[in-house]
Amino acid sequence: MPDAPTARRAAPGDMGLPRRAALEHLATLLRRRGFTVRTAHWHLTAALDEGAPVEVWCHTRPEDSGRLWFTHPGGTPISPADAPGATALEVHRRATAP
Repeated sequence: MPDAPTARRAAPGDMGLPRRAALEHLATLLRRRGFTVRTAHWHLTAALDEGAPVEVWCHTRPEDSGRLWFTHPGGTPISPADAPGATALEVHRRATAP
């Protein structure tokens, strides 16, 4: 069952609200885990204490029927936007990596 019901397949002209909702849901999960989170347009940055920030973007993936995905800044997929818990774990892993 998806974590974020707002992270649905969206029509090409209907991307703003689903993307924002997916990012805000992820931001909420990260804040609950102690991250400082800043959102801006289609991405967010999250950091623990004085650690290096981790950036996450939300994009559609044409190869997945236009479904929303969280990605690294270069576009490398992390997880579908309807599974924000997986992305939160990846952000935590990167933020705590030596």
